[in-house]
Amino acid sequence: MKFAASEIEKFELVKGTLLIVVFLLTNVLFAQTTFSNNEKRILNINKPNENIEWKKNSFFLELGGNAFFYSLNYDRLIHTEESLQISSRIGISHLGIIPIQLNLLIGGSSHHFEFGIGVLISIEDQNVLPTGTIGYRYQKLDGGFLFRIGITPIRILGFAIYDPHVIPWAGLSLGYSF
Repeated sequence: MKFAASEIEKFELVKGTLLIVVFLLTNVLFAQTTFSNNEKRILNINKPNENIEWKKNSFFLELGGNAFFYSLNYDRLIHTEESLQISSRIGISHLGIIPIQLNLLIGGSSHHFEFGIGVLISIEDQNVLPTGTIGYRYQKLDGGFLFRIGITPIRILGFAIYDPHVIPWAGLSLGYSF
């Protein structure tokens, strides 16, 4: 069977996306749930002996952002250090779009620079679109209120008008870490 170049490119994109999905789901399912002494203690000038247990799970509502209009998301910290965290995220939107992303968080105990790379999977038309995030995240490591704001460009494939253009987009998220 002969495939057109665009069909082969779509197949390679789907194959790569499935590898990312498997990797992220493996990290979420088998992430470390016990904490070392270094992870339990966050340096606090006012209370240096206070132990704070890292809260690794978050739910948030994203307006705009990676899934276009809005999405409900679950995020899990899979690597935690004092000034560097890695999280994986999965969500769902009313349009049948599933954002899956791996994020790098750099910064202090509450204020983080967020850099993420991932894909959007459209259930309806079975498209896979690359996406990313560059932004700010407020998330205390001991849990509670979560706030995110950022630029979330989306690369559109397969549309004659946009092919292959990047749509500049932005998002705002509110949620809770526990």
